[in-house]
Amino acid sequence: VHLVRAICWTSTGASMLILALAIYRGDFHVFDLTWRLGSSGHENQLSEVAAVGLLAAVGTRKQRDIWPDRVLLLFAVVIPALVVVLSKSRTTWLGLMVGILTVELCRRQSTARKLALILIMGSALGIALHVSSFERFWTRGGTSETKTLSGRTEIWDAMWPDVSKRLWLGYGFHAFWTPRTVKPAVGGWVPTAAHNGYLEMVAQLGLIGLAVVLVLIAISSRNAWRLMRHREWHEIGPYFLAVNSMALVIGTASSFIDDIQNYPMIVLLTVSIFVSHRLSILRSAAGRPSAIQI
Repeated sequence: VHLVRAICWTSTGASMLILALAIYRGDFHVFDLTWRLGSSGHENQLSEVAAVGLLAAVGTRKQRDIWPDRVLLLFAVVIPALVVVLSKSRTTWLGLMVGILTVELCRRQSTARKLALILIMGSALGIALHVSSFERFWTRGGTSETKTLSGRTEIWDAMWPDVSKRLWLGYGFHAFWTPRTVKPAVGGWVPTAAHNGYLEMVAQLGLIGLAVVLVLIAISSRNAWRLMRHREWHEIGPYFLAVNSMALVIGTASSFIDDIQNYPMIVLLTVSIFVSHRLSILRSAAGRPSAIQI
């Protein structure tokens, strides 16, 4: 209960501060399709901070012990949701959708309801992508940047020759981006990150390092799946699976999984440790002999 509340209120507090600062600075233009909430170059990171708390609130909304006051739940959902929407981070939107879908599919409900949920979310996504007004919103007023994923494909093409030279072991943690490898992109923009967590990990620690990270994610996800079998911990397990799913999606267009000092990764690692610890305690308790056997 305390862990989920801490995640939700940290994201909500940060979201309130972001909105307040934007309004105070006069940088709040919701009707301008090209405007994004947040300082230039950090909109995606802000949306990720809001998304981890929003996902926790949505995923645990039915838990009365966590949310005895429904007004507080509404507050914890609406404020981060505003930041996620107004920051216009398309990767975060997609990751959040996958996370919510993961939580809902893990709930104890009929297969028919799960299939209906998949159909509804898929239909909503399809309609949104084909409605011209919403298309202009999610393309942020233009379509040219979507062809290169806002310049990401150009970065990937430019850095791949250097990455491939040390494909197995990489250049070392945070050692790839040096004056030799940092090259101006289109428009004079100088990238200092791959904007792809998997490629960034290969550049730093090679394919071996990426494999280790993916194995750790698989192990922690398995722990969450096993913890879900226990009724009293059924909510934290799906939430962790959802955070993992969201991180894996966001990692395709953001250096997410290698920035362990960022708040979303702090949440992911903290919940991973919590899930592992809870599962260890439950296993130990199950292995103890009962008082009658003694």
